Amino acid sequence: MSLFPPAWSPECWSLPYFFHRIRDVIYRKTHRNLPWLTPEANRILVSWIQPRHRILEFGSGKSTLFFAAKAAHVVSVEHQPEWADRVESWLRSEHLSEKATLIRCTPEQTALAAFTHHPQNYDLILIDGVDRLQCAINSLPHLKPGGWLVIDNINRHVPTQSKAPGSIRNWQQTPAGWRDLMAQLTPYEQYWTGNGITHTYLVKTH
Repeated sequence: MSLFPPAWSPECWSLPYFFHRIRDVIYRKTHRNLPWLTPEANRILVSWIQPRHRILEFGSGKSTLFFAAKAAHVVSVEHQPEWADRVESWLRSEHLSEKATLIRCTPEQTALAAFTHHPQNYDLILIDGVDRLQCAINSLPHLKPGGWLVIDNINRHVPTQSKAPGSIRNWQQTPAGWRDLMAQLTPYEQYWTGNGITHTYLVKTH
């Protein structure tokens, strides 16, 4: 049995990966109020989000506070009770509770939870939790024109030559639905951002 989770790979032991990891630690410490996404993804979001925007995210965290502070409202879907408690505590401490709605659900309910409780359209949808493929498929009809779909850790689901840990190399390593989803997104404006550790994928609809 391997001592390390499946996301680990030989690249983790390389000098370039060590450099990227140190750089990421410094970035997180100097940008504490930003989501745990790649720096380039954060730059795009910081420059785009407006106070009128309504946002949905699958998977809560620092992004919940960031969106609540920048936008009109954020709906956050979370399947881990202890983590949901922590995020709610952060929101209270920053006086942002009224600008955020935290939906607690089971992992199996995640992909439909937001659209069951808050069936509206959103300016931005971030997917950073469980069942990412189905979350993305369900999200597309609920994006406003010109809205953004953001999928974190995309290199673990879509083939790439990235050396980031857990990156897959061919379509045989991922469910067929991902290929169909990426084909559907082809006409839109796309950004594939990376930091040597993971990749964040952003799509802006028409």
